Amino acid sequence: MCTINCMDKISWRETIARIEHVRTLLQNNPKGLYFWQISQLTDIGKSSLSALLRNYFHDSTAITKVGKNKLIKLLTRSRSLKEKRLINRERALIKAQNLRKKGFSHTEILSALRKEFGVTVDTTRYSKTKMNAEGVKRYARMMQEIKVRGGVAGGRKAVESGHLARIQPLAVEAAKRKNMIQIPATSKATTLPKVRILAHLLFDGFVSECKNYCCLGYCNTSKALLEQFKRDMQAVYKLDPSDCRQRKGGFVLRYFCRAAFDDVKRYAQFKTKDCIPKDVIDGPNEWKAAFLRAFWDDEGMVCFKTLVDRRGYTHTHRYLEAFQKSINLLNQIRELHESFGIISRLNGNKMNISRKENLIKFARLIGFSPGAKVCKPISSWYGTEKRVVLQKAIESYDQ
Repeated sequence: MCTINCMDKISWRETIARIEHVRTLLQNNPKGLYFWQISQLTDIGKSSLSALLRNYFHDSTAITKVGKNKLIKLLTRSRSLKEKRLINRERALIKAQNLRKKGFSHTEILSALRKEFGVTVDTTRYSKTKMNAEGVKRYARMMQEIKVRGGVAGGRKAVESGHLARIQPLAVEAAKRKNMIQIPATSKATTLPKVRILAHLLFDGFVSECKNYCCLGYCNTSKALLEQFKRDMQAVYKLDPSDCRQRKGGFVLRYFCRAAFDDVKRYAQFKTKDCIPKDVIDGPNEWKAAFLRAFWDDEGMVCFKTLVDRRGYTHTHRYLEAFQKSINLLNQIRELHESFGIISRLNGNKMNISRKENLIKFARLIGFSPGAKVCKPISSWYGTEKRVVLQKAIESYDQ
């Protein structure tokens, strides 16, 4: 018979000693105990246990293994659990103070307490704890890293929020570190992927240099062309994009690497954009075709439309058109087309290719890259691949 001084009723306020005693009895009797047996062994009256157990068991039913687990769980839901939580909060407060001394942020501290103790502590209870010398250094280093990440990834949000002037110096620091990245020695050779890189940088790309960093970038609305540029940069320079942002005109890929910048500067003057790299002009036709294909992917459009004039006559327009600010560069591009037997015309800063034989040669020898789509919303072919529109324009001659 149990000699514990018992209360009149067993409820949620029962003591830890009684809970442990009942748990021990159940563990020592794996086959289970009847209700009256528990009452006798614990010197607790029938009415005392009934408030907790009668909803789950009956007097004539032995406590099964599942029932025993439920009973243990039920008995532990008492005042002792609240006391345990209070103890955990006190331990968590001591832990929080120690972490704060070591320079941990509030977010890190709350995450650690929730993981270890299952509770959190009000930050005002430990926020006045002073950090030691190592903690001050750790906290300053952590905050600087957070700000630098925010500066690099800020982009459009930084501009919209008006914090560009504050974030820009932090982004410059990150760009400085990325400028130290080295490229393979084999990347200095001219290859087909490098020809595409040079072409994209000349047209929809940019090459910028300032006092603190050098940057290679490419902007386009077509994700297929962006992925192609990423693959070429990885194949040639073993570089992944340092930054990828979404802007009104599409997506922008940026690479901060001085070694890659110095390598591409050997081929052309990208600020004036007035020349095609000599290696492309003197190279095989495969390189010339890849260069021209990149030009039309970035700058070109396919015009295929049917119009009716005032007299009721139907006119079908089929031609390719591209725009480029540099007249010298356009003249060189026209000469490259002539090397393939494709006749083009210049009208100011625009280049046109028309007539059936020229369009067929263009589709067969140069063409458009898969995934390059018509990006002008006013066009009736908006969102359609350029090569599909070109093929439909050529097939319409026979209709």
